[in-house]
Amino acid sequence: RAPAKVVARAATVLPRLLAIQAESAGLDTVARSRRVGRFALEARTISEDAHVAAAISRLPTGEWPLALRLMAVDAESGEPVRLDPGAAIPVGRGVAAARALPGVLPPVTVGRRRLMDAGVASGTNADAVHDGVERVLIVLPAAVEPQPGTLDAALDAGLARERAVLERAGVTVEEIRPDG
Repeated sequence: RAPAKVVARAATVLPRLLAIQAESAGLDTVARSRRVGRFALEARTISEDAHVAAAISRLPTGEWPLALRLMAVDAESGEPVRLDPGAAIPVGRGVAAARALPGVLPPVTVGRRRLMDAGVASGTNADAVHDGVERVLIVLPAAVEPQPGTLDAALDAGLARERAVLERAGVTVEEIRPDG
């Protein structure tokens, strides 16, 4: 369970975060992520140490599962960052970085980077799947025919790019979306 102050912060911050995403819908993914990153870096949140400690406390062990791959985004550059057992960081720090919701939880320092939740760049991160995968099922919480300039339109455009990357690699892609 999240602390009450984090829940309260989310209630006030999420509308602004969604507005930034929608206002930036016409930008490429990296530029949109940089805008959100500025917001994340300037936000007053709980301390990074408290956020990382909370993530660690929820994990069953301190070991990084060999199959676990996490995605985050560099808050300054807007570039995606893949975190896995080779990242040379504790799994708890990786989980905290991948869950650092901009404006609600602080970006997490990994090396010289400040990382935030990859959801700001992609609704699916489907193109980041591990090599050797033959089939990917994508569950995208976006309208099938989104209105131009909306967050759903940005998610849809991102999925189209990610799907193309996967299909060029010979991966079969299926998707599930909400409908009426």
